[in-house]
Amino acid sequence: MAWAMGTWRIDMTRSEKLVEQSLASGYPKEVCTDELLGQLRVNISADGDVVVSKTEFPGMPAKETRYKFGEQFEMDTAKGKVKV
Repeated sequence: MAWAMGTWRIDMTRSEKLVEQSLASGYPKEVCTDELLGQLRVNISADGDVVVSKTEFPGMPAKETRYKFGEQFEMDTAKGKVKV
């Protein structure tokens, strides 16, 4: 799993329908542009056996999700909490 650790950015030249997906996920229309979505950063790290995913998006508070592989967890989305 070490291959997934680090900070990731979206390559807008290879992302299809990201604006539509972001709008459907409940993100405000003002931030759903190729330029702004291209600034999205996701940092993936580990805290013992817990995976920590921190998403940073311009104009919105950073969101952190912690989970263990194989276990259900709740995630906050723009439309509310979702069980994953």
